[in-house]
Amino acid sequence: MTGLESFSWRAGAPRGRRRRTWPTVIAVSGGLGVLAGMVVAAGAMPATSAVVASVGRATNMWERIPDEAPSPVLPGRTKIVNSRGKVIAEVFTVNRIPVPAEAQSPWLRSAVVATEDASYFDHRGVDPRGIARALVATSSGGGTQGGSTITQQYVKNLRVTQAVVDGGGAAEAAEVAAATEGSLARKLVEAKMALKLERSRSKDEILTGYLNVSYFGRGAFGAQAAAQRYFSRNASDLSIEQAALLAGMLQAPTRYDPISNPDLALRRRSQVIERMTATGVLDDARAAAANAAPLGIDPSSPMQGCRAAKRIWGHVCDAAINELRRAKWLGVDGRRLVATGGTTVRLTVDPKAQAEVEAAAARTVPKDHRLANAVAVVEPGTGRVLSMATNRDFGIGRGRTEIPLATTPSFSPASTFKVFTLTAALEAGIPLSTRLPAGSVHYSSIFDNPVGGYRNAEGLAGSNVTIPQATERSLNTAYVQLQEKVGVAAVASAARRLGIKSIPAPGKKRSPGKREGSFTLGARDVSVMDMAGAYAALAAHGRWCQPHLVDSVTLPDGRIVNRPDSDCRQAVEPAVADTVANVLGGVISRGTGRSAALPNGRPAAGKTGTSENVGAAWFAGFTPQAAAAVWTGDPKSPNIPMRDELGVATVYGGTLPADLWREAMIVHHRDQPIVPLPDVDLTYLLGLGAVDPDALVVPDVVGLAPEVATSRLAAAGLKVEIRPTSAEAWISPGTVVGQQPKAGALARRGGQVRLNVAQ
Repeated sequence: MTGLESFSWRAGAPRGRRRRTWPTVIAVSGGLGVLAGMVVAAGAMPATSAVVASVGRATNMWERIPDEAPSPVLPGRTKIVNSRGKVIAEVFTVNRIPVPAEAQSPWLRSAVVATEDASYFDHRGVDPRGIARALVATSSGGGTQGGSTITQQYVKNLRVTQAVVDGGGAAEAAEVAAATEGSLARKLVEAKMALKLERSRSKDEILTGYLNVSYFGRGAFGAQAAAQRYFSRNASDLSIEQAALLAGMLQAPTRYDPISNPDLALRRRSQVIERMTATGVLDDARAAAANAAPLGIDPSSPMQGCRAAKRIWGHVCDAAINELRRAKWLGVDGRRLVATGGTTVRLTVDPKAQAEVEAAAARTVPKDHRLANAVAVVEPGTGRVLSMATNRDFGIGRGRTEIPLATTPSFSPASTFKVFTLTAALEAGIPLSTRLPAGSVHYSSIFDNPVGGYRNAEGLAGSNVTIPQATERSLNTAYVQLQEKVGVAAVASAARRLGIKSIPAPGKKRSPGKREGSFTLGARDVSVMDMAGAYAALAAHGRWCQPHLVDSVTLPDGRIVNRPDSDCRQAVEPAVADTVANVLGGVISRGTGRSAALPNGRPAAGKTGTSENVGAAWFAGFTPQAAAAVWTGDPKSPNIPMRDELGVATVYGGTLPADLWREAMIVHHRDQPIVPLPDVDLTYLLGLGAVDPDALVVPDVVGLAPEVATSRLAAAGLKVEIRPTSAEAWISPGTVVGQQPKAGALARRGGQVRLNVAQ
């Protein structure tokens, strides 16, 4: 019994009936004139003046064609993988999955050869009879005829594909027309490139490439995508009749579409099976069985894009794609290849942490609630996004959104923005010891005043407070006065340097005005991601790095393009950043952010924020190892107050946002060592020229083990006295629960600090 298992690839015709092919004269002689002479001599066309003219014109065309093979790069699916290499989504403009020869059914390969080019393994890329017919048709004023070999068809498809690659996913009409026009010029280009290709690649390689590049209808390019589209199986598993059906579709994919035209598809399949039998691929029994089989269509639509990703990855996927579109580090060619497909994009996000943070976001605010939230966690010093989550699924419908809540600069940051005023004040040489009146109302003589003046939240007030005290209590009236001292431009500059891109530069449209007193209170919209990046810069001693989700891109040829470290810069002086970090530590240890305190006494810095009408609430903060920002609000109606929501009377930054921030930070600090916050620089505490060489700031050691606290205080030049004390049952014995003098206080070198340690 004959069959595929005994079929020789070079047995292009049945034994005893094998046809002699013409020698590939073009390849041997290099000239169309010789070919034409032989064709005339053989009687294929008359030796007329029209023939001579056609041959001469063709010869001139041939000499002008570049002697180069087309690029084998194929657009296809781009895979997005998490930090551990697991695919989370596939995106594509062209549904193609290139596979090696062993992943293409032998039945399909033999069916295509038998139907499209039975002498494929005997010629060298060009069939002289096809060229002859083209010359005859041209000399008589008609268009070109058929007769293209598989190699020539492969070249034509590659030229169209290259137009798609060059167009970044969408080919220019002119380029497609040039690659598919019915002219002698196009035929000659394909012929010369086919000859070149046959000299550089094997027959099996060319056939494999042809089956990866060819169009099978319904958006399926290549055998693998076609097998999945029509039969919901891999190309390697195609049966004889399935292979014959796909091979027959190559001639006219729409006409022989088995879904819309099953009768025509069935007749075309029979023709292919007949050709497979005539060329010795099938015996009569197998051919009869294949012809008797039903079409057996089991179609499936390719799942692609971020909507097809699992819940925890939808928004991450969408943000990563948007990031890639702007990725200058990829270069023009790299961005084009990503757009056309066939690349692998590795993200910075760990799947386990992402799942936990996403669950925390949905637990804090249910996804079908009117309120939404968004959280971004960024690694200080690198800008790598460790997780990015929201309570809403990615998509359309109830509990879903395709608005990138974490990356869209559409939400007022409220008092989390005060960190930039604090930074600007320190840069201006204003010491932290500066006293500010902080009554419940302030009318500015410098800024435009809102109706009723600038007010603190919930009637809070202070008298003669220091800058750290104003920060810990989030006193608006004090911060408006601090902005009066430094100016709006300085605050805006600090924000821009720390990565808040939604703040226009001076002279630009909507740039902050000199009289915009509410600027320090977060009146301008920002993105959660930018705020997380700014706080990460403060955690990294003032070094800002562009937050990013993409670590690297593997191009279709296997080259890996890693994201460079060049997107980092020193945004503020280290001493300034460290002093700001220390001040923000007081917000969590004794200020409005106490509910965000991390377990085991882990030091953290942060800032609460609540918009004037309680329509948005924030918490942003960091440890030396991670920084995060959280927003909560109604994306549809940001001006509706958040009162009596989810069991919370009024949603301030220290409530739901702080809860989610704390949970996200716990996830990202699991198994991480406890690292203290930096100390205040005395220059910024007391001001230039006011520093006593023997003075120092007492470090914060509450929550640490006695030996760790003692070591840190000794390193600062202080002595330690330990006193056992009773403490709440939930506090682990051997934990420092109090210190005197308190953290942030001034002491003289060699002084003593008393530590209260839980028994």
